[in-house]
This record gives sequence, structure tokens and C-alpha cells, in this order.
Amino acid sequence: IFCIMKTFSLSSIILLSCLAFAGCGQYEYYEVAQKPTQETGTDRTYNTFSFSTESNGVNVNLSYNLDVKTNIYFELFDEEPGEWADNGKYYKKDGVTPFFTGFTDSEGKFSGAIDMPSYVTKLYAYSPAFIAAPLMVANTGEISFHEPATTKAVTGTRAAMEGVTNKSLMVCPISEMSASDAAVYNDKRWKDWLVTYDNKGRVQNRFDGEPNLPLIPQETLDEYIKTHVAVFPNTNRSAYPWNYIRQADLELTQDAEVAVTFVGGNTCWNSSMGYYYYPVGQEPKSIDDVDVILLFPNTQNGGKTNNYDGTATMGTHNGDCVKLMYYPNIASGSQEGATYRFPAGYKVGLVLAVNAWSQKISDKWKTPKRQRSATTPIMSRDKNGNIPTAKYNNATVQIPMSAVYNINGQVLISFEDDLDWDKNYSDVIVTFQSNPLEAIAPTPEPSYEFIEATEYKGFYAFEDQWPSKGDYDMNDILFNSTYHKKYSTANKCIYEEGYTIKTFTNAAKKENLKSGIAVKLDGITNNDVLEFSIKKPGASTFSPAEFEYDNSIKVVYVTDNIKSEIGTEYKINVIHPEESTVLQTGKKVNAKPFVYRDQDGKRVEIHISGEAPTNRADKSFFGTEDDCSDLNSKAYYVREGSYPFGFFLSGATENNMKKFFAAENESTVLGDVFSLYDSWVISNGTQNKDWYKK
Repeated sequence: IFCIMKTFSLSSIILLSCLAFAGCGQYEYYEVAQKPTQETGTDRTYNTFSFSTESNGVNVNLSYNLDVKTNIYFELFDEEPGEWADNGKYYKKDGVTPFFTGFTDSEGKFSGAIDMPSYVTKLYAYSPAFIAAPLMVANTGEISFHEPATTKAVTGTRAAMEGVTNKSLMVCPISEMSASDAAVYNDKRWKDWLVTYDNKGRVQNRFDGEPNLPLIPQETLDEYIKTHVAVFPNTNRSAYPWNYIRQADLELTQDAEVAVTFVGGNTCWNSSMGYYYYPVGQEPKSIDDVDVILLFPNTQNGGKTNNYDGTATMGTHNGDCVKLMYYPNIASGSQEGATYRFPAGYKVGLVLAVNAWSQKISDKWKTPKRQRSATTPIMSRDKNGNIPTAKYNNATVQIPMSAVYNINGQVLISFEDDLDWDKNYSDVIVTFQSNPLEAIAPTPEPSYEFIEATEYKGFYAFEDQWPSKGDYDMNDILFNSTYHKKYSTANKCIYEEGYTIKTFTNAAKKENLKSGIAVKLDGITNNDVLEFSIKKPGASTFSPAEFEYDNSIKVVYVTDNIKSEIGTEYKINVIHPEESTVLQTGKKVNAKPFVYRDQDGKRVEIHISGEAPTNRADKSFFGTEDDCSDLNSKAYYVREGSYPFGFFLSGATENNMKKFFAAENESTVLGDVFSLYDSWVISNGTQNKDWYKK
């Protein structure tokens, strides 16, 4: 869960340069009302404006100030992708798609040249990683993002502060609480036997480590955070990490000493953590079946400087460690016989009482919470005090509120404290240690996840009469394009990538020519495996399909009749070999969609302005009728006047294209439909770059 106040301080820089319109300056300035430029080597004049709506090779530099060396996944948007929720955290809206996704290097930095819509003047960088700033904004030029420096200290005075007035509501007498708190934190009282703490809830008698139970070094704690980010990428806040959420109690197979170390976390709530234990086979059914001992009174992470509103109450620092004690007579309320050695055949569990520290951050986050996140699933409760459930494998199952796995034998447990917002299980992360180490029963090994990212490209619009003169309403053939890729969080390489095309039409449906859509795939190799699928209108999923593929020119023919398949989606997926010499972190396959048809036994291809045809295109059509192409000069699909035969509208959405779809605009020249179009053309694309977004 992400908060306005970060549990890790962050500073970030995005540098955007060269955002000028791509291609400007390579042609003479041309006004529509004036005579077009005469190109050498041809006896026909044509408009030398490229009609490009995309800026290519824009330099973007992004930097997260991290204490942990790890790669951060991020997404770039041309508009605000989310909003701040009432719980103080930033969430991406459903249904929004970035135009670029990527990973930083291990230092949290990214620097590269990317393509983006020419109209972009402000960028939004979003990251779901719980140790990264959720949102950063940059305008053209250089913008710096500065946040408070980190404070990773795990030392400090061990003496309990006198006059401590703040308490965990789980140990306070109910009679001392407000009515609203008493109605929520009325569980069986926890034991305040083990730890002393200051007025912010930080444990003062922290464990200093012993030869057979040493403190975990900071670099190891950093590695745990890095692994957690990879195992729980949190790109889909509606999905549960089912591989790891399960019974997470620590089972001791032999007598052992046990310590718990706070690794990190990200939450708005000031929660209290306690521990409990029970014999194997006697699992508790509710929180009242066990005696809970207070462990961390306030789990709000103080390992980094937080700043919600200047009143943050940070109670736990990264690396804070507490050695647990076994009380054999706890059931009778006695501390007699207390020992640090737990008997074999017992399980040790943890429970998080959400927002149970008496001093909250501010009025906004003082809400009493019934949620209890426990390592024993049956003991977990949602914010309403009910057992949380969800569908899993077509069955309704209880949702454990903790996740468990191990790194080199070290058990990590992480908690979710608010199912209303996300399922990132990164709100509180701790690790169990035992002496001897082998006393802990096996827990799951972590497996790196795949991130499936989708990038929105835009719309293609064509006149289908080429090379003849059309009406230049640019709505004869309409389809959009998205790019998808599948990353591994283990090495940040792309294992699969591809494109999806969806067809649209003007409501008048006056086009009679039978035309098809083809996609040229640049960058694909013979070692790559192609998969094709299709989703018909009304279908909810894609089904396998057979597309024609010409390997000699790397062209996929997805349909030969667009007008009979309006609303259909065509997906091309490229699977790369897993050899490290082949896999890469950047896009490898670039798609160039175009329109084709067979006319009098000859292949006609219609590409966007300036794009070269394939070797299968019949060259006899070029330079005839309304087309002014000059093959010797490599000037393809150009004409006189202010309208192309086809162009790509970068970043255009279905909502932006409504005028293209409207029946009343059929056969209406584009400049009469979009008032800013002519000035865009006259300026060679330097003005009104967002004319199709208005």
C-alpha cells in the first residue's frame, strides 16, 4: 500500500530533452496555401510534411533515491494515471494504459531514448514498487524531485522513556479508550510483558544479537527488500499472491530460541504487532483462543524519514530486533518460568492489529480498524471484523492476511493491512530467526514473477482509394494498436512481446473496397516463435488463430477483409528463446502495420506517409493518379495538398476518434472536422500537435 508519506525517502529526476517535433527541420517550411516544395528528381510536386504525430528518440532520465540496490518497475503516462485515496496512498486508475514501461538499473536509475506522442509536454511516472515514489511529474526540461534523507540507524538509547502516555490499544484497559476505539479494539487483552517502548512506540529493550543468534546485517536486510520487490511486483492491485499467502506460523521441530527482525514496510496505519504460540495440532480458531504478547507497539516504519503532515509517529526502524520469550504459565496469567527457549512441537504466530497504536498520524488516519492480519488464517479479519474470502480455483476460500517464504533458509513474513486498496503484502515485513537455524520447518522458496505490461500506441487512419484521389476524411480504414511485453523480475529481460490491433469504422459504412491489414515485424529473428490469436466482437477472451506469415519479408497478414470484421482484435505474440545472449530488457520487435489488397492481380499496399513498401508491393502504382511517390528518392506515399493517404495518430484513444467514427463526417475533409488540423499542417507539425485530442 502506498502512502503520501513514504517509508523510504525518495528523490527523483526526469530529464526530457529533444521533445521537438520529430522530423522538423529536414524539410523546407511549407504552407498549405502556397505551392508545395519541388523535390529534385521528380516532375511532380508534393507536400513534404511528414504528417508524423510522434516524437522519436526523446531522452528520458529517471532516478529513484533508494537505500536498496534493486531494479524498479515504472510506467510513463501522458496524463494523470491515478489519484490519491482517502487512506493517503496513490493508486493507478483501472483501465489506464501507459505509453512506455520499463525497469531502472540496480541503482534505481533509467536513461534512454523513447518514442512518445508529439503533443506531450508533461510526463507522469508511476511505480507500484512499495519502496519507490508512486508518482513523479516532469515537464519539458529538467525537474528534480527531492525528499528527506534516510535514517537507517538501528541503535539508540535503550532506556525506556519516563512518562510514556501512548500505548497500544491492545494492552490498554478498554475503560481507558474512547467509545469509538473501545468498540473496535475490544479483543482479549494482550500481554505487555516483553518490551519497553518510548512515546512513539519504538522498542527500547531491542535485542543486540548473540553469537548463535546474531543480528542480521544491513546489506542482508537490503537483499530481503530487493527480493520482496521482485516476488511481489504489485502491478495488479486486484490480484492475490496465492503462491505465498498461507498458514505462516513458524513451526519449531526442536527446542529453539527465536527472534523477530523488522525488515521494512509501507503503510499509512500505526499498527501494533504481537506474537502467540500453541502446540502443533491445536491451531486457534479466533484471536481469543490464544494469549498474545505485545512485540512491536507501533509498526509505522521509522527506518526512513516520513512526512505525512509533520506529525508522523514512527515507531519501528528497519533492523529493530526483539528476542521472543516463552511463558509456560501464560494461560493462568503468570510470567513464572519465562524462558527464551521455546519447546519443540510448538508453532509461533504473529498478528497485526491495524491502527491500534494510540497516537495516530493525523485526523485523516485515526480511523479505528477491525482488521486483524494474522499468520494463522482463521484468525484474520477484515475491516468489518469478518473472515475475508475470495474466489480461488473456482472455490470460495479464506484469504490469509500474511505471506511467507524464505531466502537462504531465513523465513520472511509480510502482511496486508487493507484489502480495500491493494494486495501487495508489503505493509509490514519481518523475518524470523532461530537458534538453531534448522529448527524451523520448511517454508516456500521464492520464485520470481513475470510482469505482463501493455503500452498503448494509438490509431492508424487511411484513405483506401490509393493511388486514386480520395475524399480525405481519413476514416476509410481505422484501427488502433497496443504493444505488450512479458518481463521476468529475475533478470528484467523480455521473454515475450507483441502487438494487438482492433478494427473500427465510420458509422456510415460506405467503404466498398475489400482491404486487409498486414504487420511488418522489424527485429524478429528465425529463432523467435510466433503465436497468433483473435478476439471476435462480444468475446471475452482471445482464441488461437492462423494468420498468414511471410517469413521472407517478416510480414503477418492478420485479415484480408477489414470491413467484414469490424470490432475484431488480432494479436501477434513473439516468444523469444531463453538464452541470455538473445534476451534483452528493451523492445526488440517493432511493428509497422499497413493496408493491402489485390487489384487486377497486383498487390497494392498503403503505408503511412514516408514508410517504404514491402517487396511484394507492385511498384507500377507509384507516381500515378494522386500519388506523387518518387522511388528513386525514397519518397513514398506522398501527394500534393494537405492530406496524407494514411497516418498514425500517436496516443489517440477511442474517445479522441469519435469524430472519425461519426456518420455525419463521412466524406468531409479532415480540416473541416478538426479546426486545428490546418494550422498543424501549415506549421509542419510545430503547432497544435494535439489537434486530434481536442
